[in-house]
Amino acid sequence: MTTAEGRGEPVRPPRSEILADAGAEGRSAAALTVDRMRAQVTDKGHAAFPGLALLPDGRLVAAWRQAEAHMPPSKGVIELAYSADGGGTWTEPRVVVDDPSWDVRDASLAVLDGVLHLSFFKHNGVIPTGCYVVTSADGGATWSAPSRIGNLARAATCAPLVRSRGTVYAVYYGRENGSQAFDSAFVSASRDGGGTWSERTVIARGVDRDYQEPYLVDTGDALVCLFRYGNAFAIGRSVSLDGGRTWSEPAPVVARAGGKPAVACTDGTLIALYRRLPDGAAVARRSHDLGLTWSAEVFVDSAAVWMSYAAPAVLEDGVTAWIYGLETDMGRGRSGGESRLYVRYLLTSGAQPSA
Repeated sequence: MTTAEGRGEPVRPPRSEILADAGAEGRSAAALTVDRMRAQVTDKGHAAFPGLALLPDGRLVAAWRQAEAHMPPSKGVIELAYSADGGGTWTEPRVVVDDPSWDVRDASLAVLDGVLHLSFFKHNGVIPTGCYVVTSADGGATWSAPSRIGNLARAATCAPLVRSRGTVYAVYYGRENGSQAFDSAFVSASRDGGGTWSERTVIARGVDRDYQEPYLVDTGDALVCLFRYGNAFAIGRSVSLDGGRTWSEPAPVVARAGGKPAVACTDGTLIALYRRLPDGAAVARRSHDLGLTWSAEVFVDSAAVWMSYAAPAVLEDGVTAWIYGLETDMGRGRSGGESRLYVRYLLTSGAQPSA
């Protein structure tokens, strides 16, 4: 079992007091604070691109790509671990997805009607080759066979499935044909719990820039999608008010930002955690207007190379748990990479974790 900071010492569960000096080190802005607990999930190889979910029995479950380096030809698998104390300590991980032919990447988790959904994509060493989902009705003990999301030959996903008004949505990015020079962001809908999917709808068409790594959240009033705007330039945003049929024009909303912008909705607030450029640190902001404007950034953690993506789980109003990777070495070729996973809480509006 992995303990806080990987030091083998007892861990105070993260349902703890808020950071005593919330203003220290720039850790509060617009009532967004970072809890002082920082727990390590795993301590081997290149563990990155994680997902996180809260199970019906109260446990947290995490999944991630485990490999020897950041990029192919290093071949990744998806590993899974559990925490029964809110993220303070974790079980030993086990492999749940392993394809002998492909690099399996970017695990995302969602619990829909009590069923755990794990989505990911495959990579052939040159390009992404499709998005998939597996499901578990027993909390991850056993899994279904993989089901493909959409029919794009060149597609990738790094966001959990989202249920809104009885429909399940999956967002992903890719190219529809070989003549396209830039990636577009898409959404597909399922009305049978993810068994079959509709034809894709374009969220942001890549005409003169890439729109990559979309992340979808349901606010109750709208579907809000954040994505990489121009690859490594900014976070972009598009909104749908009609259940994903039409989308607003993509526009940049946060500058100096790269990587997947993970987002959660809690207590009427959007919280985004992303990679700051150029230093690669993990930082967060909040928004009260469907992601149109954002608070000043809050520092979460630093990285020797960069933050290797994040994912949230809403625990209660105003309290979100976040898993994120910190990369110290990308690795080259098939080995040499190093990335570790950590969990922290972000709190809004003076919220405190339950005892």
